[in-house]
Amino acid sequence: MRAKLGLILAKETDINLIQSLEDNLQAIETDMTIFFRLLSSFKKEQPEKGIELIQNAFYTPEKLVGKVLNDWKHWFVSYAKRLEKETISY
Repeated sequence: MRAKLGLILAKETDINLIQSLEDNLQAIETDMTIFFRLLSSFKKEQPEKGIELIQNAFYTPEKLVGKVLNDWKHWFVSYAKRLEKETISY
């Protein structure tokens, strides 16, 4: 899963990030292939654009509201912070 997220270095906290992602993906039906393809364009400098970036991966985007939406926003902020710890950039 680290590789799918573009993480090279192993950090102890990665398990929390990955578990949060899995929880978010289960909260709203998502096409995983499209999700990871779109996520590859994520910019750590713009975590606020994460939801917009992956919008087309959701089968029912109208369900992306309330707690589900907030959890996704939080995940993108955490993901951006984690990407900052990587020493290799592409």
